[in-house]
Amino acid sequence: MKFDIKNLSEEKAQLFFYGDICGSEIDAWSMDDQFPSAVKDFLKDYEGKEIEIHVNSGGGSCFAGICIGEMIKQHKGKVVAIVDGLSASIATLICCSADEVHINPNSYWMMHNSWCTAMGNKKDLLETAELLEKMDNTITDAYMKHVKEGISREQIVDMMNKETWLCGNEILDYFDFVLEKEEKVAYAKVDFNNYKNIPQSLLDELKEEKEDEEQEEETIEEVEDKCDDDKEKKNEAKELKCPQCDYVGIMEQDEDGFFICPECGVKFKLEEQDEPNTDDDMDDMEDGCKKKEEQDKCKEEEKAKAELEEAQAKAKLELAFLQAKSFLDNYK
Repeated sequence: MKFDIKNLSEEKAQLFFYGDICGSEIDAWSMDDQFPSAVKDFLKDYEGKEIEIHVNSGGGSCFAGICIGEMIKQHKGKVVAIVDGLSASIATLICCSADEVHINPNSYWMMHNSWCTAMGNKKDLLETAELLEKMDNTITDAYMKHVKEGISREQIVDMMNKETWLCGNEILDYFDFVLEKEEKVAYAKVDFNNYKNIPQSLLDELKEEKEDEEQEEETIEEVEDKCDDDKEKKNEAKELKCPQCDYVGIMEQDEDGFFICPECGVKFKLEEQDEPNTDDDMDDMEDGCKKKEEQDKCKEEEKAKAELEEAQAKAKLELAFLQAKSFLDNYK
């Protein structure tokens, strides 16, 4: 696994949480999923530097998130968390473990109680419920370090009990976060069927994104169809024999269905001749090629013979002139 890391300067680096929060590398399903051991290695390599943590995650393992949060709090350097799209569930604790939390106006923040699957007798289930309550208290403690003055713990607990979704502007009523300048971002790929209080504005934006993706897919299909049409049109070029000059070679077909001979320019329909796709046709094509080669060779030989005869006649004429001149020179 590999984090998306970017050095902004000698004293600053970026770390992206754009997937699920997992317990280990084995639990990670994609390159975007993050886990404690990788965060540990990253913070060790950038010890003393300022870190920007960018979050666009639907959460994941509570224990892994708490572990990552504790490592972030112990980092020797300033840590700023920025909610790029969605910070939900345990991802919110990771944000609140930073020294500062920034959020975009169109980003979302979701708080709820921790949950799990459990089996066993009543004693086992009661122990699980007690553990979940301790987990919720840990998350609430992280929230309380960033709440605005006048916001009580009971209010935060009530919001967690109700599964509360807040957009960037709304969250400023409860938390002392910094509002970033407005910037459109993509939301994390989350199974929203697990939640019950998803705001309609977020659902509308997700619907618009889905429609944009479908429209983009349609555009891609149109381009592919055009390419297929061009390919089909290109395939209309065939290797044929010209009925007029016996030229054999590739000929393209025009819009009216006529093939054009590149040698003599004659146009003809395919039905006017058989397509050379049989053995006999191929033999005819080869014979045609040989015949054309022989014709060209004869033309060249005839041309050379004519030039030779012309040169010989000229030489005879010059010789006769010299002989006559020599004879006349003997007389005064």
